[in-house]
Amino acid sequence: MLVTALSVLILGSACLGGHADRMEDVTLLNPEVRAAEIESLKAAIQRDHRMLEDLVTQTGRSADQSLHEDAELRAIAKRLPEQERRLELLESNSGETNR
Repeated sequence: MLVTALSVLILGSACLGGHADRMEDVTLLNPEVRAAEIESLKAAIQRDHRMLEDLVTQTGRSADQSLHEDAELRAIAKRLPEQERRLELLESNSGETNR
């Protein structure tokens, strides 16, 4: 159980990005680790979607604070597709399709 928990922490720590470099053969993952990573990715994706929503609907942005220059937005735009690809890969190899 401790090993599984540590594996989840290690694998889940990349939820802020970096899943693209871990597109290893997910069929080798322990089912518990895979399920935990799926849940972690879903939560990270939901957070990013909420953050995007907040950034886009933010009022009071001055002319010199262009949305396309926002570092947070660029970071989300970079990691979100990677997270979604990783989630799709994990779910397609686990039989889980609900998002």
